[in-house]
Amino acid sequence: LTTAEALQTFRGGNRSVTVASNVNLEGVNKDLTNTLVEVCGATGSCTLTAAKNGQHTNPCHAAGTCFDVVCTSCKTDADLSTFIQNTQSKGYCAVYEPGFDKETGEAIACPTGMTTCRAGVGTGKHFSFYPPTGSRDTLCNK
Repeated sequence: LTTAEALQTFRGGNRSVTVASNVNLEGVNKDLTNTLVEVCGATGSCTLTAAKNGQHTNPCHAAGTCFDVVCTSCKTDADLSTFIQNTQSKGYCAVYEPGFDKETGEAIACPTGMTTCRAGVGTGKHFSFYPPTGSRDTLCNK
């Protein structure tokens, strides 16, 4: 997709996805974009914080085939689990990264029972949102 097409997708429909101002959307995957809108709409609301920008170890970010997204309407562990379930129901994978405690610097533990969660990575509470195939987090293959 072009940047304009991606923004139109995110801004249209149920308006469930806000795009952070520093996000590069040029060339992002159309199916991934549409699925993120559906999942965020079913869950509540989200902010897309990284697409083709930022420092990432997974090359899918640079390719525009995975996203980092904050579920802004997720207030509880149950909400986070609902986001993951909504993602999985579409054949996609969401890996939750709870980040670090701002005061102590300690890694925030994953919620009990959450299997697609990686503690000790990331810059804040967010999901890495992956497609059904291709460059995915190893937690998606469980």
